[in-house]
Amino acid sequence: MGCCLGGEDKPPPPPQQANHVPATDSSAGLDSAASEQPDASTPLTPSEIGAVIGKGGANIRQVESDSGAKVHIDKDSGQVRYTGSPNAVAHAQRLVQQIRSGAHAPPDYTGAEGRRLREAAWDLTRRRNQLKAESQALWQEGDKEGAHQVSVQAKAMDAQVDAAHAKAARVIFAHRNKGKALSFIDVHGLLVREAMGFLEERLASGQATLEIVYGEGQHSEDHHAHIKPQVLQLLAARRLRYQEKNLGSCIVQLG
Repeated sequence: MGCCLGGEDKPPPPPQQANHVPATDSSAGLDSAASEQPDASTPLTPSEIGAVIGKGGANIRQVESDSGAKVHIDKDSGQVRYTGSPNAVAHAQRLVQQIRSGAHAPPDYTGAEGRRLREAAWDLTRRRNQLKAESQALWQEGDKEGAHQVSVQAKAMDAQVDAAHAKAARVIFAHRNKGKALSFIDVHGLLVREAMGFLEERLASGQATLEIVYGEGQHSEDHHAHIKPQVLQLLAARRLRYQEKNLGSCIVQLG
């Protein structure tokens, strides 16, 4: 979404998480049978190279420690070579593939607490929607009194649903903007109405310029940007001058 999570009555799919690959050979390591083996898989992309190496080489050192093999990456070609026993090399290849797959996983837009609160909000939403569906079914069956009673229950949950999503939104917004200046706002991970609410507040904060990060929509459920067009429409309506920094953000002149 410009990370929109889709319609408010439709929770997003759960994030995919790579499983930890346990060591398969406790004695894996460089031994008399050690040899150098090229990786026949597709070369690493630049982003995958960075992910496998890790900050300060932390990831690649962990792979070598866990597997007992040595990993050699040609940063120009992306080719990977391994040195070690067959078992050690096989384990290192699995670990590298695990990291490689994780490099394409959606970013953490919400943080752990925001994700927990949002899931709870979606759970309330589903329960409320189920009651509405039950009410409609009863009405169609001719049980108007039963339909009314269930409908009252559903309407009573509306405020709970709104409050739960609002709480999740505040935590997610704080997660995305922690430590940032008021001249910057990131609305990833929010529903469109939430994102626009936070943006309206920031536009009124008296900043000379405002960088707005709304994303390209690559990780939205339907892979379309939902927040971005609403943001640009608002800026146009207010006749605010802006320049797109990239496909997922722009800088607005306010002063």
